[in-house]
Amino acid sequence: MKKTMYTALVVTLVLVGLYALSSVYTSAVSTNSCACHFGRSQSLDILEGDAGNVVPTSINVGETKTVTVIVENTCTAAAYNTLSSVIITLASQDGRISVADPTFSIGTLSVGTATATWQITGVSPGEDSLLISATARNNHQSSLTFSDSYSFNPTIMVNSASPPPPSDYSVTITVTDSATSSPIQGATVEIGTATATTGSNGAASLTLGAGIQTLTIEKAGYQTLSQSITVSGSASISRSLVANPQTPPPPPPPPQTEGTYSVTVTVTDEDTGEPLEGAVIAVRGLRATTWADGEATLLLEAGKYKLRVVMDGYERSKAKFRVSMDTSLEIQLEWDDDYDDEDDDDDDGAYGDDDEHGDDDEDDDHDEYEYERDDGEYGYEHERDRNESDD
Repeated sequence: MKKTMYTALVVTLVLVGLYALSSVYTSAVSTNSCACHFGRSQSLDILEGDAGNVVPTSINVGETKTVTVIVENTCTAAAYNTLSSVIITLASQDGRISVADPTFSIGTLSVGTATATWQITGVSPGEDSLLISATARNNHQSSLTFSDSYSFNPTIMVNSASPPPPSDYSVTITVTDSATSSPIQGATVEIGTATATTGSNGAASLTLGAGIQTLTIEKAGYQTLSQSITVSGSASISRSLVANPQTPPPPPPPPQTEGTYSVTVTVTDEDTGEPLEGAVIAVRGLRATTWADGEATLLLEAGKYKLRVVMDGYERSKAKFRVSMDTSLEIQLEWDDDYDDEDDDDDDGAYGDDDEHGDDDEDDDHDEYEYERDDGEYGYEHERDRNESDD
């Protein structure tokens, strides 16, 4: 009998000791010590070192970032191991960071892990740290509550807000000759509404806003360049202009012989004053055609002459002049509003059918002579008329 009681006492002491040891062992976590789970444990844990945690180490004032934390329900009991009312709270310890919706509710959590996320925003420069707190309970025995907390280390540095990107940028355009690579001075550079002129180094600087804009470069003697460029910051841009094809220079006048004089005739538009190229000048069977500068040169002996000028699209013109030295004449042509290409098929035009004698000048112009009448005006007669008067 005594032996049986002694054995029962020993067993009881062993069980009490094991229970005590179990209580000491599980003191670091929330203990589920209900009678049906004797010797079992359950805990709610924030997994500080989990790879799934996302906690920034720096943030700018006004910048928003995401914080992600993993929590775990650990339980050694096979039943009644679900946690309920699981709530995770994130808070700033120094007030330099604001948390949108600080309380994240997970609700029910079976054995395993869950993820909580928040959006944080930098408020003021300096160091701050985040404190995470987790709470839950086991409904099987509602008096059993669970909690855990953790403050992240290292702290989070809140930096001053980054300056906004500039609204205007300095863009330098350098313009060169495509053939010689020499800088072009005096070229007009236009981008959007900004305009500048290149200096001796071929460069022009403009202040521009960001975006896609049209670049136009113009310079007399060169082909205009126009293209789109994207402005996203200050930059230096190089562009080349192609020179216009050169008009060949007019041929030199025929060699001047003794007793002859150079007569330079310049033909221009009466309305615009612009030189006319391709006008045909006729004087006593001689013909010359104006070049791009509107000029043509003839060699004539001293005397009195009648000059005629024609050009497609213009009224014909006549002029009288005297040659006693090198002479320059300017003829202005008037635009013919009734001009028709089909009405003027003569190659040279200057020998048309409007001769004052009513004859075709091309046949008898070289037989025409000038004379000065008593009134000082010029008259013309043909060689046949002179012969008849001589008889």
